[in-house]
Amino acid sequence: MGRTTKSPDTGFTLVELLLVVALVAVLGGLALQAVVAYRKDAYDARAMHDVGNAAVAQESYYATYFTYVNFTATGPATLSVPGLVVSESVTLKGVGDEQKFTVEASSSKGTGKKFVYDSETDTIRSD
Repeated sequence: MGRTTKSPDTGFTLVELLLVVALVAVLGGLALQAVVAYRKDAYDARAMHDVGNAAVAQESYYATYFTYVNFTATGPATLSVPGLVVSESVTLKGVGDEQKFTVEASSSKGTGKKFVYDSETDTIRSD
């Protein structure tokens, strides 16, 4: 039987391995940026949802007491306005009188957008 010799070209070189590691690191960094952006958008959606809940709670309160309530809260919190629970990292501010009200919300972990509901126009806008 003859001896078999190993070929010197087997395996990867150090440069090839470093190139792969660098490529994986760059792709991981790009993916991480996307995840952070999606999380901020999710926190903004939570703030917008809380604005809608606050509007419904204000109308429920008005149906009983014929006036709207003023409040400020940072979540997590439960307010005396019926059925209103403020989500984590969301700040809600409601200003009302006998005829109309507005509710503002923003998330400290979001993109910085402020969502405002106006009962006169029955719309939510973002600033």
